[in-house]
Formats: sequence, C-alpha cells, structure tokens
Amino acid sequence: MMMQSLQNLVVYRTLLQEELIKQYLQKNTVNVYAALLQEAQNRCLNGDLWQSYWLDVLLTADNLFAQTAGKIAYAQMDEPLKAVIIQEMAILKDIVWGGMPQTNTTVVHWLKHYQNKEKWGSPLFIRMRDELTPVFWQLKPVAMAEKLADAYHVLGWGQLARFSSFRWENGLQGIKYVDPICLDQLIGYEAQKQTIKANTEALLGSNRPNNILLYGERGTGKSSMVKAIGNLYAEKGLKIVELPSYELVQFSTLLQTLIASNGHYIIFIDDLSFESGEKDYKYLKGLLEGGLSALPDRIAIYATSNRRHLINETWAERQGNDPIHLGDHMAERLSLADRFGITLTFPPLNQDDYLKVMHGIAEEEGIKLSQDELEKKALQWVLWQNSRSGRTARQFINNLLIEEKGKES
Repeated sequence: MMMQSLQNLVVYRTLLQEELIKQYLQKNTVNVYAALLQEAQNRCLNGDLWQSYWLDVLLTADNLFAQTAGKIAYAQMDEPLKAVIIQEMAILKDIVWGGMPQTNTTVVHWLKHYQNKEKWGSPLFIRMRDELTPVFWQLKPVAMAEKLADAYHVLGWGQLARFSSFRWENGLQGIKYVDPICLDQLIGYEAQKQTIKANTEALLGSNRPNNILLYGERGTGKSSMVKAIGNLYAEKGLKIVELPSYELVQFSTLLQTLIASNGHYIIFIDDLSFESGEKDYKYLKGLLEGGLSALPDRIAIYATSNRRHLINETWAERQGNDPIHLGDHMAERLSLADRFGITLTFPPLNQDDYLKVMHGIAEEEGIKLSQDELEKKALQWVLWQNSRSGRTARQFINNLLIEEKGKES
C-alpha cells in the first residue's frame, strides 16, 4: 500500500526516476541494498542511509516547490501548492518510517550505522542535511514542508544546493574536491586580503560589491586567493563558478542561469587575457558595464591576469601614424580593465616573505633539514627559477620531497 502511494506524487514525481526507488517499487530487496550503498557514495551519506537518502533526494530536488521556496518565503507561497506538498510529505514520511526491506538483518544493521569516509560538497549543505536528518522524519507533514522550504531558501535547489564550487563546461558542473587552501597560508599581501574580504562580505550582505581584477606575475597567489575566499565563506552560502576564458561566449547563458536561481555567486575567470584581434572580450565588457543584462548585487566577477590592461598590444599597433586612431585604439584596450571596480596588484614576494612561505610549506610536509640548509637550498632554487613566489616555494619543496624519496629507495 505504501509503495503504491508513491505513484500519487505530483510535484515530487521525478523521484520515481531514481534507480533506488525503482528497485524499491519492484520489491527487489537486494538491489535496494546495493543501490543504497551506491547512493551513499554518490551523495556522501552517513548514518542511517535510508533516512539520509530520502532527505538528500528532497533537498536536491528541482521542481516547482523547490524553485518557488528558493525565491520567496514559505508564508508567501500559494496555499494550494502548500496543500499538495503537505500531502506528499505525508506519503514520503510513511515510506521512510516503514523502513527499508528487512530480509538481511546484518546488511540492514550496517546500512543503519554507515560510516562514510568520503567528504565533499558544500559544507553548508552537508551541515544542514546532517543536522536535519535525525529530526526531519519525526515532524508532522506541515512542519516538514516548512523545513524543506527554509532549506531551499538557504541552499538553492538541484545541484546548486549540493556544491559550493562549479565549473562551466557547456553547463554547470559541480566540483567535488575543492582545493582546501585558506587565506592564512598566503603569506604577505595583507592589504589585498582585507580588500577582497570586505568586497566579498558586501556581496553576501546588503551592499553592492565591485568586480575585482587581480593582476600580477604568475605564481604570486592570485588564483589561490580567490579559492581561499571561496573556502572562507562557503559556510555562509557563497558559491564560486569558474568560467574558462575560452567559454566567454557562454557568459550570458551562465549569467541567466545564476540570475534564475537564488544565492550569492563569484564568477571566477582565471588567467584572463586577449590577443590582439580577438573580439571575445566584448562579451565581458558589455556585461561588466553598459549591457542590458546587468549583474545583480548577489553576483560579482573576480578575474586574474598577468596583463594589467588584459588585451595584448602589438608593436605595430603602438606605432600607429594616426594620433586620433591610436588614441581610440588605446582607449578601447583600457576600457575593459577600467570596468573592474577594484584592481589588486600582486608584486613578486620579497626574500623574507618568500622564505616564510617556504618554511610554512616545509613544516606542513615534515621536511627535516636545518633552517640554514633549507634557506640556502631555497635561495639557490630561486636563482635557477628566476622567480620568488608561492608557486616557486611549493615547487622547491616538491623537489626536496622527490630527492628524499630517492635517497630512501
């Protein structure tokens, strides 16, 4: 009877497309167990997998209720829609309380006390889901509907709820394993840290943020700082979407996707630059300022580049004979960079800061060399690489680890 009631779902009817639910409806008990284990990996589930799975499916649903709740408060929603959702919560509660099939008590006990060593996805999503799981299925259907709506309003819906970092590759692709770097690991650049933190807090708050251009030599920590900002504020709901520079023609599509959702986003464009003659920069230029599709206050662009003015300039272009044409040409190139409200400059590290970065990485990796020997080798490495940067320091430590491994073998 409970299984048949699932067929009455309307708003959450897409649940019937889930492989585990298909096996459940067909009473294939062993297949249900196997599917539940697979979903534990696919969804990073813990504890009572039966209860955790059903809640996870609801939290990541993409339907009329989820989208509506993501944009307006539950109290403002149409009463007929809320009535249908309450009815469907009652159906799902009966299914979950009925429990998984009990043909193998050993397997059932394991699935009720499952310990998953995997941990990935949005920390905010994981925390809210794991806190909600023990209490959600004990609530009355009215309270279940309201709790679910509150979650959609904070997390978003679909895959936007599950992840805090994305990459745009012909659509949004969630990133499971994010670089765990934090701001404290970036030695120096304190003024840049404070500026980008203040701007990101404006993005998350009620103030209009600026778009930011992070400019400097390769390896100076520009990209790492954006990633660290994403990690710092992920618990507060910040999401980062990396847009490869070769996908700039998709910018409008990406923007419309984010505008249609709720939440706060940084669109991250790494290593942004254009060769002379390229026209793709016009897509970005129009959106940064002056286009019809203006950025809402909850979306900002953070871009990195090793070119201050972003667009490469040939010698022939700089030597133009027509002063008026040359002036227009230069103004066009400067206009893109000028559309970023904030430009953060990342000069090469001085020697003291380079050594601080190097010692920090060496300590993390358990390097046993004396300070004098370590610094002597590190400075020699700088001479070979002709660069002092966080990347150079990391490469130096990697090389030491390779040397140590070679000696052991």
